[in-house]
Amino acid sequence: MERHFLIIFALSGLLVYALDCPDNMYQSGSLCCKYCPVGTYMTKTCNVSKGNSFCESCPSETFMDKQNNNSKCKQCQKCPPSQTAIRHCKPIHDRECRCPPGTYHDKEVLICLECLKCNVGYGAVSPCTNISNTECQPCREGTFSDRVSHEQECLNCSQCDPGAVIKEECTATRDTICQRANNSRISTVSQVVTSVSRAPSAPTNAGRSLSPVEKVTSNSIRYIIGIVVAVVLLVLIVVAFYCYWRKQNRHEGNQAHNPQEMEEAKYDFVPPTSSETPAHARSSYGLRGRRTACSTRPNSHQRDSDSQGSSGSLQGVSVGNGKSKTLVRDLPAHVFIELGKFLNPKSSKNWVTLAGYLEFTTNEIKNFELEVNEATQNVLYQWGQKDSSTVDFLINVLKKMKRDDCVQVLKQWDN
Repeated sequence: MERHFLIIFALSGLLVYALDCPDNMYQSGSLCCKYCPVGTYMTKTCNVSKGNSFCESCPSETFMDKQNNNSKCKQCQKCPPSQTAIRHCKPIHDRECRCPPGTYHDKEVLICLECLKCNVGYGAVSPCTNISNTECQPCREGTFSDRVSHEQECLNCSQCDPGAVIKEECTATRDTICQRANNSRISTVSQVVTSVSRAPSAPTNAGRSLSPVEKVTSNSIRYIIGIVVAVVLLVLIVVAFYCYWRKQNRHEGNQAHNPQEMEEAKYDFVPPTSSETPAHARSSYGLRGRRTACSTRPNSHQRDSDSQGSSGSLQGVSVGNGKSKTLVRDLPAHVFIELGKFLNPKSSKNWVTLAGYLEFTTNEIKNFELEVNEATQNVLYQWGQKDSSTVDFLINVLKKMKRDDCVQVLKQWDN
């Protein structure tokens, strides 16, 4: 009986050893499965021993930076408003955020703060990093710091060269000043120029020749004046060229418009004549889905006056001959979306060209690029707030751009 017990114990040990999986595998029931690689997560365990697990790549804004058998990837961190991403989120690693240069991330207030600058006479023991502020300490004897900095340490005091004596001892805020045995002070070029500028002026003699230091100073002044004059002239040339370019663009834009069309654009605003105006015709397609005062409901006085007019008409403007033109801001939202399908994709005559015709600035166009999938809608919404922004005018612009596809979308709204 004892012999049978020993055999069973030995077989149990072998079975446990057989089920012990290697380091690069994990145990799933009676099987040893391989881990999913970096950048993926496990959707299903393996179905054969020492086989591959069923894995899928991490979705957007998630990552997995090691082999795993997890059922989902880790969420990428989002940078706080005061920090910028120096490494973007990818399936194999997290997003890395950092404060701008000259700042550090304060763990208590959780924002980037300006690094502490060590004053004159103090040196940086620990320079400012992304996660820690500068640590300053007074310069000990034999060292100095003569400028304000968040990274400079205390420097060792200079030793005078052979044949020179100490004029002024080194202090915590100034290096050693030496002079030669003949009392001529050893100075830098900047100190020489400073001493010359501070020296009292002597009467000028017509026949006196300039000293070497005065020649250097005179030449330096001429050189600086020449640079200043050149910079001023360059700025004037650039400004003149810019003004000429703006004038030419305006001139070409004025020639492109028919005088009669420009005259028709000067009209008075006419309030809606019906409370039955469809809701989609009264809405404005705003930036990021916001609505403006143009889409508010009419008050009771307006509803009373509206009930006396015709129903189901778009808001318009009155022109000289009594004809009403549809305003862009009163178009249904689906019209903006249809135009966006044609003009949002990248092409030579897309929403950027339209924004140029509608006289948006370069900075405004760059702002529209932040939401490129809704750029056309945002351009038309902002331009459409003007009382002079009519569907007729927009159609003429699209015709100049040779965008007949967009013209067809607006045809039914052109009075």
